[in-house]
Amino acid sequence: MKTTKTTVIGGGLSGLYAACYLAKKGVQVTLIEKNETLGGRARAFSEKGFSFDMGPSWYWMPELVDELFNDLGEKRENYFRLKQLEPSYRVFWKNGEFTDIPSNMSALENLFNELEENGSVKLRKFLKDAQVKYEIATKDFMQNPGLSWFELINWRALKNALKLDVFKSVESDVAKRFKSEKARAILNFPVLFLGEMPSRIPSLYTLMNYVDLELGTWYPEGGMHALVKALETIARKEGVEIITGKSAESFEMNESNISGIKVENAILKTEQVLASGDYHFIEQNLVPEKFRRYSPSYWNKRKLAPSCLIFYVGVSKKIPGLQHHNLFFDEDLTAHGKQIYENPSWPDKPLFYVSATSVTDSTTAPEGCENLFF
Repeated sequence: MKTTKTTVIGGGLSGLYAACYLAKKGVQVTLIEKNETLGGRARAFSEKGFSFDMGPSWYWMPELVDELFNDLGEKRENYFRLKQLEPSYRVFWKNGEFTDIPSNMSALENLFNELEENGSVKLRKFLKDAQVKYEIATKDFMQNPGLSWFELINWRALKNALKLDVFKSVESDVAKRFKSEKARAILNFPVLFLGEMPSRIPSLYTLMNYVDLELGTWYPEGGMHALVKALETIARKEGVEIITGKSAESFEMNESNISGIKVENAILKTEQVLASGDYHFIEQNLVPEKFRRYSPSYWNKRKLAPSCLIFYVGVSKKIPGLQHHNLFFDEDLTAHGKQIYENPSWPDKPLFYVSATSVTDSTTAPEGCENLFF
């Protein structure tokens, strides 16, 4: 590849990986991150002996992450080890009842048999269909550059789309197969991470159930930030210049070509930019108006995913009854969703999630204490 001065905006996981990959190919790379630390939504901070992952503290699809390291000529295990969680997570219901979701398929089938008649048979059929969707997504879609809708024209994908009802919603697909309210809640929950309700997300995304229940939930030892630190180490080794604590303010354009980026009243010369920040913000705030693809009226009609309210809490004692991941489904999901999506407001009776990484990793909290993420 021709050596080209490239600036990456955003030091989250995607920006870091892009910087590593480009530098590995011989590109001169500078990465700009507005925060003082790298990681984006996977940043971390420490306070009084507690270490918090500010975003996720686990991941799915570990084989895809390992592929990213392989593409860089690296091995993930040289930077951090993975631990599969058992149980994967705990779900709390009304009246204080809870269900542990086992990582073992035999135990999981037994659980679904307890939830409803022939539950294991239904689960196996459901996950078999979800696996096909997962393989279509990872092999036929994820590896494409996303430059044209023609990339979506794939006979295998279209044939299976009709067979597997991917034009239905996740909620309707699950409801058609399962009668138990608990089984439905367990299978509907993964798509909430996509920023919408199961009734409004295509059934294609039941692929996440295959990822969740078949492939398992994994914790990087040392926390999710171990992945960030690994990519930072590789980036610096490959010669990437990393600038933190400074914001990109605008693109400097010469006709239709980028000549630089304005960074706190200084111009950083560059030949091309890879923007890893939020698309809406980059396009509407950094790109000169005449080069923008979309107008403010276009964006005003878009439905953007909501944010999260997050609390990081260090507790000076151990909390009995918690697993590493805990989902509280003790209130009505539909009512919760309507208040967020249909008439945006704080839910009166919110559902919430609690991560207690100290259950798995004693290094994240002082001895005898608990590290909680709400």
